[in-house]
Amino acid sequence: MADEDLNPEEIKKAAEAEAMFDKMSENLPARKINIPVNVGGKRSLGEAEDDEGSPSDLQATLKRLFPKFPERILNDICKSVMVGRVLHDTMLDRVHLTVDDIVMNWDKEENGQLDFMYILNIVTTAFEIGLDSKGREDAIQLHGVAHESEELEKLADRVS
Repeated sequence: MADEDLNPEEIKKAAEAEAMFDKMSENLPARKINIPVNVGGKRSLGEAEDDEGSPSDLQATLKRLFPKFPERILNDICKSVMVGRVLHDTMLDRVHLTVDDIVMNWDKEENGQLDFMYILNIVTTAFEIGLDSKGREDAIQLHGVAHESEELEKLADRVS
């Protein structure tokens, strides 16, 4: 739209709106906020949710989507593998290289005795979750079905 098609009042409103946008979109320096880590032995919300006996559907799905392992090295490697997409052609080679890397960098003092089959099973499972992203899709679909059935139950309760 050309400027000549607008009347002066519309041009003035557009200029005011642009000035307001520029003012609101200024980059401000980050504020420093001191968040206490663990005050007086109280647990964080995430820790309390983890310890709760019956997790919600979303919590259960998230635990399935993002499993946690006791070993830091497995967590670091497997999280990125499960989120990424693994191709069929490269899966076995990547599993082999990943297991080799973990075994060579295993810290016995931090992680305890090396259990090769445990590492192989965890890494293989992580790669299978990332294989064409099928594991993620299955878990998300499962969560969707659980959510839909919960909504249907609520609707049925309202109707009856």
